[in-house]
Amino acid sequence: MREISRPDRAMTPPTKGRPLATAKPPSVASLGVRVRLVPVARDRELARLIRSCDALRTEWECLFQRIVELLNEDDRGSRGDGLSSSPDE
Repeated sequence: MREISRPDRAMTPPTKGRPLATAKPPSVASLGVRVRLVPVARDRELARLIRSCDALRTEWECLFQRIVELLNEDDRGSRGDGLSSSPDE
């Protein structure tokens, strides 16, 4: 049979009577958090996908920065000395 908790026991902090340094950190169960266990293979696959997305984001940022640099170079070149570089003129 399960023990019914008394209100005064429910209000007692878990570290009462113990030094704070030796108190165990709260567990998922003690905090009342609901969790769903994920299979290890699925967890690994999710971690791999997150790493892949981060690598793609980093590559995109580098490419985007290079585009900005090239556009700035083109802009500086066209404003350079006022001469046109087109063959028509």
